[in-house]
Amino acid sequence: MATIDSSDCCLVCADPLEWTGIGVCGHKEICSRCVARMRFVLKDTACVLCKQESPAVFFTRFMGDFTARIAPDDYPGLKARSQRGEFHYCQAVDGYFDDKNHFEEIKSLCGYTHPIVSDEPGGPKSFRSLGEMKKHLDAVHKVSFCDICLQSRKVFACEQLLYTREQLNRHNNEGDETGPMAESGFKGHPLCRFCKKRFYDSQDLWRHMESAHEHCFLCRRRDPGKYVYYRHYRELEGAWKVPATEASHG
Repeated sequence: MATIDSSDCCLVCADPLEWTGIGVCGHKEICSRCVARMRFVLKDTACVLCKQESPAVFFTRFMGDFTARIAPDDYPGLKARSQRGEFHYCQAVDGYFDDKNHFEEIKSLCGYTHPIVSDEPGGPKSFRSLGEMKKHLDAVHKVSFCDICLQSRKVFACEQLLYTREQLNRHNNEGDETGPMAESGFKGHPLCRFCKKRFYDSQDLWRHMESAHEHCFLCRRRDPGKYVYYRHYRELEGAWKVPATEASHG
């Protein structure tokens, strides 16, 4: 039976560490995929552990105490070294790779592609834009992304879920039957009944209701666990004759 030391697992996703991305701070405990996600999807160039900003990151195979390192003073010289062919540079994450195959893997993650197109004989493996990929998926595979998830679910495009029209309606109204969203307890994108617009989760809906609509601060003070909103101030003034819309937030 094989065992894995917990120190050899990524501190973000808990997957076994095979490749890592190291910034100027020298921390190597985060896997390359999570480092790339932080930098490309979340636009966060700080180290997860110490929060030190790192303009560039060195991607290499994780080898415990024997993992290859770059001295902090040598990071400014990585660009010149990549131009000499010592490293492979991925602009999407400002990362330098000492392994070409892993460079291609991370570069693909940061592009417009999806596993569903990998099975197409002679088909395109990547697209020039998200719009081009969406058109292809709709025309060839009759599936589409959820636009709300595209904006708010912080994963690579290739990790976004695809739906038929019927599945997308269920996804919005009730949640998914299977998959990572279902496993997380997702029950659909909540709807603002005033604007007829859906939001990613109850937190997003709450922020919208607080900023775009009105509530009675006296009622809120009396019953802080009850969230009652009015379309606009005129409706709040006439609340005695216009029913309020109640939005639960939890």
